[in-house]
Amino acid sequence: MGETHRTPAALADHTGTDGWNRREPATARTRSAVIVAEIEQEIVERGWPVGEMLGHEAQLMQRFDVSRSVLREAIRTLEHRGVVTVRTGRKGGLVVAEPRADAVQMAASLYLDYCGFDPKHLYATWRVLQEALIDLVVENATATELTELRACQRRDAARGIEGVERSTFVAELVRLARNPILEMYFQITRDLAIVHGHETTPEASRWFARQYEAMAEAIVARDATRAHAVLERFLARLEATDSVLPRRRRRPATA
Repeated sequence: MGETHRTPAALADHTGTDGWNRREPATARTRSAVIVAEIEQEIVERGWPVGEMLGHEAQLMQRFDVSRSVLREAIRTLEHRGVVTVRTGRKGGLVVAEPRADAVQMAASLYLDYCGFDPKHLYATWRVLQEALIDLVVENATATELTELRACQRRDAARGIEGVERSTFVAELVRLARNPILEMYFQITRDLAIVHGHETTPEASRWFARQYEAMAEAIVARDATRAHAVLERFLARLEATDSVLPRRRRRPATA
C-alpha cells in the first residue's frame, strides 16, 4: 500500500461523525466500525478501483492490529454495503466491488415502506424529479439521442401493459439526463409508485401509452413546457386513482 495507516487504537481518541465517542474504550464493535470507515475512505480516495485487491486476511489483521473476529465483523459490514467482495482460494482476499444501484434503490424503497408515506408526497416528488429529467434532456440531448428516445417509446407502445410498467422510454430518458444523483432518486420514487400504484388495466395502459407518446413528441421537439403539461396529466390520473384502488404487492427483485 505504501501509506501510513492509523490503527483503530489511534483513531479511538476523538468523536466521529457517526456519533460514538472514540475517547471511550475501543471495544471490538468500535474497532470494527473504524476499520470499515477507513477502508471505505481509502477506496473512495483511490477512485474506487473495482477488482483491486486490498489484502488477504492475515495482512489486514496485521495492518489494523486486530483479531480475526473483529476484522471479519468489519468485512461483513463492507460486504453488506456492497463495497467489497471476498475472493476465495490461494490468491484470495478482500477485493474492491462495484456497488449495485438496484440494491441501493431497493433498500431505500423498503425503508420508506417501513416509515410509511403519504401518496401525495410520492407523486409530488416524482413530479419534481421527472420535470428535472425532461429539462436536462431537452437542453442537452443530441438529435440522434432524441431519435432513439422516440424509438424506445414506440417499442414500448407495442408491448402493451408491460411497456407502460417497464418502460424503456423512461429508462432512456433517465440515462440521457446523465445525472446519477437524479437518476437514483427518480428510480426509488418510481419503484415505490409501481409497488403502491394501481393495477394497470388494458384501457389505462392505452391511455398511459398515449401520454408517453405525447411526452416523447414534446421532448423531441425540445418543448419542455408541453412535456411538463403531459407529465402533469399523467400524474394527476395516478393521484386520482391511487386512493380508491388496491395496493399492489412488492414483486421480488429481478436481476
